[in-house]
Amino acid sequence: MSRKAKPQIWRDKYVTYVGGNRKILCQLDAGEQHANEKFLEYKGELKAKAEGRLRLIECVAEYLEHNIGTLSRRTCDDYRSRLDRLAKYYGQLELCNFKPSHAEAYFRRLKRDELGIVTINRHVQAAKALFNFAVARSWIAENPCDALKQVKEFWRQRIVTDEEFAKLLTACDEPGSEDEMENAEVPMMKDILRVLRRTALRPGELRILRYDHLRLNDGLIIIPPSEHKTGRTSRVPKPRVVPFLDDVKEILLRRQAVAGACRSLFPGPKGKPWMSYVLSREFKRLRRKAGLDEPVNGEKLCLYHLRHTRITEIATEEDWSNPALLSEYAGNSPTITNRYIKVNSRVLGWQLRRGEATRLDQLRA
Repeated sequence: MSRKAKPQIWRDKYVTYVGGNRKILCQLDAGEQHANEKFLEYKGELKAKAEGRLRLIECVAEYLEHNIGTLSRRTCDDYRSRLDRLAKYYGQLELCNFKPSHAEAYFRRLKRDELGIVTINRHVQAAKALFNFAVARSWIAENPCDALKQVKEFWRQRIVTDEEFAKLLTACDEPGSEDEMENAEVPMMKDILRVLRRTALRPGELRILRYDHLRLNDGLIIIPPSEHKTGRTSRVPKPRVVPFLDDVKEILLRRQAVAGACRSLFPGPKGKPWMSYVLSREFKRLRRKAGLDEPVNGEKLCLYHLRHTRITEIATEEDWSNPALLSEYAGNSPTITNRYIKVNSRVLGWQLRRGEATRLDQLRA
């Protein structure tokens, strides 16, 4: 006959191994009675999980804690921000009671919140990953989000016009609420916009930009492979090399002087590194102040459009005819870089007339 499970002493703590792992119940000096109470609570939690009676908000907490040891900090933060919305709507619902109908209602809510297509898809991916985790733990039998289909994503098309960019810069000078002023340094937001517009840096690359990435005498920004997107995903990791012009050099020198001892060129609130969603949120506020909140052809203006505009500009107006150079500048493969290139209709007309003139000259000869 097996012995009845009870708290055990381990070092200076009461613990239990019920559930397969060591669970610390309390300190030894809290007493055996308190340890027994904690033990009964823990057994109740295990039973609730086994029966799917764990609340969704508790499942989110377990999943995020599990991710800390398996995923990067950035990925963990992304999952946390996406699952916060799901927990807000359905956090108190028991896991076993979350049905496919709830998943469909959540999907409709995401659309009603006027989120971008990519953002909606990332929220759906996070929800599916959460319930896959619950299935793997045998808390539920199947994933209620399996039937959800992602929205078809289209390549980024929108170009930031000179007029729109001027409005964004002007909005940086306008006074905002105290909350906005605490969360965003206005002169720095101007510098962020200008650097993104003139270098084709990704917003994530700008957020981590440090003094040691700069080669001011050579006019280059060099980011090690382990610190940028394609460096972590490419088969042959390479540093991200971004050349910059004199106007950008002036901004970088000014940021160096303003930031002082801080290593980050563009520190976020309270001198800490920007979180991606915080910088995006600040840009949304700026976009509203500039009167540019309405979508154009289904696309709302975002920071990434500044990069897209710069790559398109050098491809269509500055005549970078070598695709390899353009891909290197963009930090993408040639296939991905082609997504950013939108040939100006005037260039097409000019090329047509040029070709016709060349053909007629050959006929005359």
